[in-house]
Amino acid sequence: MGLLKKLFSPKEPEEPEGPKLIEKNGLKYLSNSDEPYNGEWINILPNYTIVENYKNGKMDGKQIEYDNNSKDEQGFTVQVLGRKNHICTETDYKNGRKHGKEITRDVDGNIIKENIYKNDKLIRSTTFNKKGEKNIEKVLEKGKFKTVYRKPKAKPKAKPKKKKINVKWEYPDDMWTEVATDLNNWIFELSGGPKHEIILEKARQRLDYAEQFISQTNEHIEKYPDERKHPLKSDIEKIIRDTKKLLQGIEKKRINILLKKIIELLKERGEKMPASDIDAFLKHQDVDEIKELCEQMYHNGEISRTANYRYFILSEEKKKPKKAAAKKSKPRKTSAPKTDSVADEIKKFADLKDQGILTQEEFDAKKKELLGL
Repeated sequence: MGLLKKLFSPKEPEEPEGPKLIEKNGLKYLSNSDEPYNGEWINILPNYTIVENYKNGKMDGKQIEYDNNSKDEQGFTVQVLGRKNHICTETDYKNGRKHGKEITRDVDGNIIKENIYKNDKLIRSTTFNKKGEKNIEKVLEKGKFKTVYRKPKAKPKAKPKKKKINVKWEYPDDMWTEVATDLNNWIFELSGGPKHEIILEKARQRLDYAEQFISQTNEHIEKYPDERKHPLKSDIEKIIRDTKKLLQGIEKKRINILLKKIIELLKERGEKMPASDIDAFLKHQDVDEIKELCEQMYHNGEISRTANYRYFILSEEKKKPKKAAAKKSKPRKTSAPKTDSVADEIKKFADLKDQGILTQEEFDAKKKELLGL
């Protein structure tokens, strides 16, 4: 029945023969008339049918665009006199210009965009989603479009927490046996599975296990090269890299704290101490490490030591007396002893004054100099 309906269905209408709508001096005329066109005009195009309305040769009223690909329930093209059930756009015109609303619809007939024009100028634009909810609305202000509404983004759903895997170590003292057991599980579960998660958790908990597992895995791959790209191997290698990086950071922090404690102890004690005493005071229980760190600081100029490897830091108070003693050892400058010749000198200058060689002021100045006034 469907085939017969398709065979005998009416043909798509073609554009009627006769006068055409042409443009002259900005107005539309029928090709066989000298009067500006008034009324409705239908344009049938390959993909669209457009219905226009004219008044005195200019578009006035609604322009409606229909989709020629609309189908009915049986899948046949729906067309009645060139008009379709599916409207693509509706635009309001006035005196040849866009003036009013311009509505755009999707294939289901839902409005997805609405523009508002005034004398051919766009003054407002709004977009909608498939539910008919407003997405973005923009308004023309001072020659620029300003967003007056934007639909807030939905908050992302929280990711479900990963279930923690409890690992029970059956052979904590025999690592090789533990690795051999898990490697056997790895071989038989090539596509991954719960046992793989347990192996990864063990690798996260114990670095020695992870390194031993990779070592045994490499030996296995030498025999069976096809399993070289197994994801579990690369995951454990990443765990080893990340764990070593983390341990290096922890070790660096531990050393820095220990160095600070040694310097604080030497400053507080203010005496020369061997590495064994420093280790005892700090309760570190590793004399060799203390001595190694002290030597490192000594060569860096942070602390001092004696020939028999006693380490110390001189406080500022103990450094000052040495400077004071150095000052005391310097000879003091002594003034020349006064003699009776001072009176003779004054008398000599007085004679020069009486002779008019020296003025009274020059004599007074010389006198004060000789008397030390």
